[in-house]
Amino acid sequence: MISCRIKTYSLFVWRSAVLTSMTFFLIPYASFAALSTPYVSISPYTFYPSEEIFYIEGTADPNTIITILLQQTGEEPLRLSTNTEKNGTWVLSRRIPLQKGFWEMRVRAEQGTDVSSWTEQRIIRVVATGIPLGNTSLPFSVITVAFFFLFATGLMFLIYTFLKAKSAHRKELIRRQRDHIHALELRLQRKEVEDAIKTVRSTFSQIKEDPLSVQKIDQLENTIEEELRTIKDNAPEL
Repeated sequence: MISCRIKTYSLFVWRSAVLTSMTFFLIPYASFAALSTPYVSISPYTFYPSEEIFYIEGTADPNTIITILLQQTGEEPLRLSTNTEKNGTWVLSRRIPLQKGFWEMRVRAEQGTDVSSWTEQRIIRVVATGIPLGNTSLPFSVITVAFFFLFATGLMFLIYTFLKAKSAHRKELIRRQRDHIHALELRLQRKEVEDAIKTVRSTFSQIKEDPLSVQKIDQLENTIEEELRTIKDNAPEL
């Protein structure tokens, strides 16, 4: 009887030990499977970072944290998070600067130390329509408009500079022509004066060389004076 009781007690202890070890061994897996895998109902197939807001929504266990993992070869993984509502719905709407290419997206739920399994990966095609600038990006359309504005401004400045230079050159030519004409007039006047001086000098030289010319001039003056007296004497009194 005693040996039978000992065997029964030993079997009971052995079973308890096995159950205890299995319980401790299965606790992590039980906690891991405690949360269900989130469901993604809406996610973009093609995403334009410079024009759109990254929007994704789905359902999961209530009061959990949803982690969205975005990965691309050669790029640093991007983790985003949002909270579920009491009814289990969750939404993420955010502007994120993603490089162009194909990105893999996975989602899981977290609650304390409990985590769910990752969802199946979804491929998102990112199309670059701008240049990344901090947390946003500058659209190519804005860059094109700015480039066109700068080009038009530069072209107008060049045209204005050309016309101004042409006007200044024309004014300079007119000024030079006026100066040239004025110089010619001065030269002509100087030549006329020189010619007159030469004529006077020549006349005086001839008078000095011919004494009869002096007598003729005196006779002419006397004749003119006599005629003036005759005119005065014969003029009727008023």
